[in-house]
Amino acid sequence: MTFNGLFKEYVKKYKQGELDQYKKQGENEYTHLLTSVWQTSKYENMLRQLTVEEFEEYNSKAKKLRN
Repeated sequence: MTFNGLFKEYVKKYKQGELDQYKKQGENEYTHLLTSVWQTSKYENMLRQLTVEEFEEYNSKAKKLRN
């Protein structure tokens, strides 16, 4: 087996979910939204707290991506 062949084998295992037990689950929770808009010659940054609905939506999507 070549070094390259070893990676091909593990890519298949990863895609089939056989390596999921080794994944570390993230514990991040998203609470704020930062928006940056280009205004003339600089960025205008706006930071706000997520609404309850947005909080649930963004964190449920993030959880699906992690799994």
